[in-house]
Amino acid sequence: MRRRWLSASLAAVLLAAVVRLDGGAASVATPIRVMPLGDSVTEGIIDSAGEPSYRKYLWDQVTGAGTPIDLVGSRHGVRGTSTDSMADPDPGGVWDKDHDGHWGWRVDQILNGNGANGLLHHGVLADWLAAHTPDVLLVHLGTNDVFQGQSTGSTIAELTTVVATARDQNPNVTIYLSTLIPSTRSGGAFQPGLDALNAALPGFVAAQNTAQSPVKLVNSAAGYNPSWNYDAVHPDVNGQQHLASRFAAAFLADFPPSPPTTTQPPPPPSTTTTTTTPVGGGGDPDPSDCGSGYFLGERDGDVWGFGDAIAATAAAAATSELTAVAADPTSCGYWVLLEDGVVQSLGGASDLGGFESVSRRAGERFTALAATPSGQGLWGFTDHGRLVVLGDAQRHVTGGVSDLLSFALNAPIIASVVTPDGGGYYMLGADGGVFVFGNAVYQGSLPGLGVVPNEPAVGLVPDPDGLGYWIVAGDGGVFGFGAEYQGSLPPVLGVTPLNEPIVGMVSYGDGYLQVAADGGVFNFSTSPFLGSLGATPPDTPIVAIAPI
Repeated sequence: MRRRWLSASLAAVLLAAVVRLDGGAASVATPIRVMPLGDSVTEGIIDSAGEPSYRKYLWDQVTGAGTPIDLVGSRHGVRGTSTDSMADPDPGGVWDKDHDGHWGWRVDQILNGNGANGLLHHGVLADWLAAHTPDVLLVHLGTNDVFQGQSTGSTIAELTTVVATARDQNPNVTIYLSTLIPSTRSGGAFQPGLDALNAALPGFVAAQNTAQSPVKLVNSAAGYNPSWNYDAVHPDVNGQQHLASRFAAAFLADFPPSPPTTTQPPPPPSTTTTTTTPVGGGGDPDPSDCGSGYFLGERDGDVWGFGDAIAATAAAAATSELTAVAADPTSCGYWVLLEDGVVQSLGGASDLGGFESVSRRAGERFTALAATPSGQGLWGFTDHGRLVVLGDAQRHVTGGVSDLLSFALNAPIIASVVTPDGGGYYMLGADGGVFVFGNAVYQGSLPGLGVVPNEPAVGLVPDPDGLGYWIVAGDGGVFGFGAEYQGSLPPVLGVTPLNEPIVGMVSYGDGYLQVAADGGVFNFSTSPFLGSLGATPPDTPIVAIAPI
């Protein structure tokens, strides 16, 4: 639904300033004071749907990840529907609404004041900084300058003064500078000016960057769909979430969260769900091109290949139930993981050993497996949140820990998935709780949204750019977090029930594949559907899927 907000100029350069006492990684033991500074996109407006600005989604993502922040500023809430005064109903629910968003202001007005609106927007940047002493400064500025005929050079000069003023308040400030989101205002007449300012930003960032006070570029224009602007200028909820996600990814890389703790012991582990990681090939002997296809893993140890995925003619004798399959990107073979930690290498995949020597807790099962890009390492995960590595697979530490074994969990870990480049991993609880490590970016969770799915969560898939992810429930319902929605089963099936529940989901092309326990495969991507076992179900349930 397109939002009908009042038309006003958008300031679209997103700056974030973060105080770091030593110029290095910051401590997040106490809340970081964050001042959102800008114009209409920062301020937001109340419409019939009560949409907040990007501030709401930034707050959700950062605090939900476990990094404490305190939003500060001389203003509170969002813009009223017909006046320039601040209103404070409850758009977006309960969150910290303090900020310094000033509707329609240019960069020079942020620095020097705006006499035309002096009674409503009083003060200047230096005053706001002195009064609220932010550790973090988020500045969304620049598009109004383009709209009002300011040159690229003059806007860059004013942004230089913004940086200098922030450093006057604190010399250790870190600044994240965002590119301008696109605009179709006046039929796109202003886009060349926005592009010119965007082109100048990398050089500006390089010139301003120092070891004590880093300046970093955040490319919010990349991947931004102009249709997300509800009035050709201002972002709707999709655009707001996009801006928040881009900024949060950069921010959390410098201020990584710690995995949240819980107090309830994990319930008995599931025996019917699993997660595999989309990292490689099938049984084709040519390592240069594994083609396109996917493997399905059956609980009794049988593996089925579709497309160019070639299953071995015979698997080794299973010592326990199969729980996961991972494809080898170099040999086009694959590995099979059993719940006791035994790993079988098939179709040319290297024998890297297994996890069976690990001393597990009572009832703890190995449930997920992923291969490194080299094919010479494996990550193995259990439903208690344990991680074990083989070969060149690396642990990724966030908040001082690299897995969840030391935490009490509200629900068992039902899926563990490595990021596309292998630099981090996600763990998903059956309740939809998400835990991130390394370069995995937290975008939200089902409990964080107050969502209870009709069926338990069974899978998580990172989107292709690695900045967002999808979560799937047992009924095939899909929830997107910083990732564009590709579809789900409930709207497709209507009142027709699934023969068997969905047990997993993996990345496939620009979308994802879902697999049911009877071997039915459901394709939500533009890549070709290559078959399933749905018409001839196997003798034991399918519990794993892995694309090549």
